[in-house]
Amino acid sequence: KLIGLSGIELRLLRLSETGEVPPEVGGVLVIGPAAPLLPGEITALARFLERGGRLGVFSEPNQPTGLEEMLSLRGLISDGRRIRDDGARARSLGLGPETIPTQNFGDHDITRGLSLGVVLRGATRTGLASKVRTGARGANLLLAAPSARLLELPGDARGTAPADTPTPGPMPMAAALQWDPPGNATIRTASGALPEQRHCRIVLVGDSDFLRDDGIGLVGNRAFAGRVAGWLAERAFALEFPPSDQGGTPLLVGLAGFRLIAFILLLLVPGGMLGLGVITWLRRR
Repeated sequence: KLIGLSGIELRLLRLSETGEVPPEVGGVLVIGPAAPLLPGEITALARFLERGGRLGVFSEPNQPTGLEEMLSLRGLISDGRRIRDDGARARSLGLGPETIPTQNFGDHDITRGLSLGVVLRGATRTGLASKVRTGARGANLLLAAPSARLLELPGDARGTAPADTPTPGPMPMAAALQWDPPGNATIRTASGALPEQRHCRIVLVGDSDFLRDDGIGLVGNRAFAGRVAGWLAERAFALEFPPSDQGGTPLLVGLAGFRLIAFILLLLVPGGMLGLGVITWLRRR
């Protein structure tokens, strides 16, 4: 429904059957695949990208997509290890230490103007590599709090982490990259019409569960997902949905905050009313 509001039509794409991304397709979303993509599917997506396609990859910790090497060559790294955050901000959500709230946003069209944080439910470190492909420009989108740390890979998955690492600094959990197609390539539609020049674009997010029904409604997840879809589809109006002042600022209350609220509501307020009643009674005697 959210993507439909941006005028984007979704359909299931089976690259193992078609062998290529059809010419009328402008973007492909790979959302938490249960098994790594096949070599032929990866090659088809790489060709699609280089002719001006747009790719969104939503990965999961300890669950390779098969796209890691292809993305790394272009400047995007998915670590694979699960993030854990025992900090106060994560505890205030009450959803466990592997539910990771964003501490800050990177400077990018997708995140610029967002007023609500994004909450990922089981995320891996995902960000720009120290070197990106020539001519590409991008940014890390979601940054975890300094209290976030990486858990070790399971025994059978050790040694699969990428040789390169994301750029230093706060731990990134999503990134976007854009470059111009080689030789001013364009994408022809099925009718053969020549559309406007488009950019090669990739968004890589270290979580796919936030797109599920039980995650999309958390804090600013819906707005972030809509902006990712809008940026990939090059629909500028979708980057203003919802309006930046619509959501306001979320109130995050930890255990100490709940105790203070309970103390005020259960003791101070009744006690104050009782005291006021006693004073009024004494004055009327």
